[in-house]
Amino acid sequence: MMTAAALAGACFAQDFPSTWGENKYGTLGRGSNNDQWLPGTPVGLTDVAMMAGGGYHTLYLKKDGTVWSAGNNLYGELGLGNNTDKNVPTQVAGLSNIKFVGAGTSHSFAIDANGLLYAWGRNTNGQLGDGTNTHRKSPVLVVGIPPVKSVSGGEFHSAAVTTTGQVWSWGQNTYGQLGNGTNLDSTVPLPVNLVNIVKVSAGYQHTLAMSGKGEVYAWGNNLNGQLGNGTTKNSNIPLYNNRMDRATDICARKTSLALRADNTVWEWGGVFNGKLIPVVVDGLYNIVSVSIGTIHTMALQADGRLWCWGNNPDGQLGTGNTQGSSFPTQAQISNVNWIYAGGYHSAATTGELPSRTVRPFDRTFFLGQLAGGTMGSLFSDDDDRFRIARHSGTGTSWAVEVWYYMFSPNPSPSSVKAQVSASTSLFGMIQEISAFDYNSFTWVVVDSRMSSMFDITTTVSLPGDQTRFVSGADNEMRLRVRYRNPMISPNPWEARVDKAVYIVK
Repeated sequence: MMTAAALAGACFAQDFPSTWGENKYGTLGRGSNNDQWLPGTPVGLTDVAMMAGGGYHTLYLKKDGTVWSAGNNLYGELGLGNNTDKNVPTQVAGLSNIKFVGAGTSHSFAIDANGLLYAWGRNTNGQLGDGTNTHRKSPVLVVGIPPVKSVSGGEFHSAAVTTTGQVWSWGQNTYGQLGNGTNLDSTVPLPVNLVNIVKVSAGYQHTLAMSGKGEVYAWGNNLNGQLGNGTTKNSNIPLYNNRMDRATDICARKTSLALRADNTVWEWGGVFNGKLIPVVVDGLYNIVSVSIGTIHTMALQADGRLWCWGNNPDGQLGTGNTQGSSFPTQAQISNVNWIYAGGYHSAATTGELPSRTVRPFDRTFFLGQLAGGTMGSLFSDDDDRFRIARHSGTGTSWAVEVWYYMFSPNPSPSSVKAQVSASTSLFGMIQEISAFDYNSFTWVVVDSRMSSMFDITTTVSLPGDQTRFVSGADNEMRLRVRYRNPMISPNPWEARVDKAVYIVK
């Protein structure tokens, strides 16, 4: 149930954490057990990179890599070695260099810099993945799973994305929510037949996954249409949702939610709306992140405004009252740069607004080989948005091009920042950067240099009439970065890209 912004939480310059909503167990970490209808700061925390909210507990990941927790501790979900509730954030012992935290209804996770996964809390159905059904009051290492980069907890099951884009799941499987073709519970992680996944979200009894291409897959309980395929039939294998494309974020609880690259929000399923297919949420625009709780939903606008809707008995909408809303209502908080909806409470950080990545590329491409001395292109499976081309040159001096296909959040962008990381050394110095002119249908050189290496972030300004660089049809932009490397030989070679990110301002 983690947002796309949260996936990059440790990288953003996030500053001040805020929590609000249900608080009878001290979930908000604000030093009391009274519900809070307005955002406020947890006690003693000003350097939080990200948070994760369970049903009645909250995890706080500080920028120093330590994990803190507050709230209900009936099953040890706070990880403090006991079952005592806490209404102020308390450090979880035994964890260091943590880069990601996640929470299910009554269980918790942490991932360290090496991709090792730790779990604690309720384990009735094996949702901790440690091979037992024993509740854990302190973190235990989850074994038998490759290094992971993100994890999501549902009610009684869990799912994670590995560093290579695979999905693994474990725990309750009554409705097929593990997606492995069976309905048998598992106390250990099992692989799901999906590749190139960048995000997974475990709902209460179903699971969503999003590929780097923006495809959405769903499996598990579908009683109220939460799989979004127009039926109410459960599935124990991932089903591709052909009604939802170019997704940039997904969230699942009892309802399903997605954000598309055109910055529109779509929802389906759930006991409160019963939509069997994705339907757009009216009144929202330029949304960059979404998150969903048990009975409420959050959407973050690029300018730092936060919109919430749904039931509001505990003040989780952040409007200063307990009146629910069936349409997005602005919360009383500004300069928000990250959000997370817990079960019945909300969390956000405020501060400097980060530049938003318009497409969430975060995966490895193995693009095969091109024969030496030939011209051509290597396409990933996301071929309408990303490609690498090798062009012949003089002697052994070859030019390698990286093409970006991106979506602009505004019709007249001023600059574009691009970064590609690779574990190969075939991409030498940048020779030139070009943008596609949709008026003349030609490439226009916007920057010439011989300075930056392949893994350095490059920002270029767009000259003249900037609207010409944005397609009027779908707000698409194209950027071409040409690298010159005299060391590339005419022999066959492999182009490998580990990560591609672009930001449009």
